Amino acid sequence: MNAVIIDDEPQAITALALLIGQLALPCTVVATAHSALEGIKAIQKHKPDLVLLDIEMPHGSGFDLLEAFPDRKFQVVYTTAHEQHAIRAAHTHPFDYLLKPVDPDDLKRVLGELAAREPKPAPQRIEISSLQGKVFLRVKDIVRIEADGGYSTIHLSNGEKHVASKSIGHFEELLPKETFFRCHHSHLLNLSYVKAYLNQDGGMAQLRDGSTVPVASRRNAAFLERFEALT
Repeated sequence: MNAVIIDDEPQAITALALLIGQLALPCTVVATAHSALEGIKAIQKHKPDLVLLDIEMPHGSGFDLLEAFPDRKFQVVYTTAHEQHAIRAAHTHPFDYLLKPVDPDDLKRVLGELAAREPKPAPQRIEISSLQGKVFLRVKDIVRIEADGGYSTIHLSNGEKHVASKSIGHFEELLPKETFFRCHHSHLLNLSYVKAYLNQDGGMAQLRDGSTVPVASRRNAAFLERFEALT
């Protein structure tokens, strides 16, 4: 996560940044600011995931700063020496409210919880174990995966097939849901390789190479919605 620290006390900024570094927390301080106006400019420039925000500052409070971002895309953690602002702070929907001096365990907990909520990037490659050993496959080359008991056969765009010692459910969880769809109990499809939907045998997905894969009747509507969204 990228973070901006906003506090009118330089020593408070230094202490918080130092704490983040010492605890090796999943957070990088990309900018600091000493007033609400400086803070607004820093947020606009760096577009952080998190703002660690003091409340009482001269020439504009932390609440004033947030009014400049009615549709904010960042999380807010207040860091303040004053408990009396807690009720008003709750109306601004912060992720948390920490009192100064910030307790290291509290900071570690909060940033850990925030990091767990961050979306993880989709894998570009996957590793499978086969009879030949470990094989690394590019996700974009995977056309479809077919279940075979507790094993799975992975079909690639170049015609290669690899048998993996993992179930199809494992790959359904692993691969990006934006492009892969479980169209049938035994079939996981990369929708990028689907050419058409055929109204035959209860519903079939036709792939670019002319082959077809069954689409379960209970998944027809969801398949068509996903397929049409990509075309």
